[in-house]
Amino acid sequence: MFQFTCEFNEAFCGPRDPSVARSLNPALQTFETWLARNKNRIPLS
Repeated sequence: MFQFTCEFNEAFCGPRDPSVARSLNPALQTFETWLARNKNRIPLS
């Protein structure tokens, strides 16, 4: 799934409206926000 979204991001995200997802889940985060909050939980080795 990661490879698909990486290589075909426009096709994957194009038909999806983020405002609809945020209306269903107001706590929805961007990847950047999630990463900033969870970066210390990701093992590096």
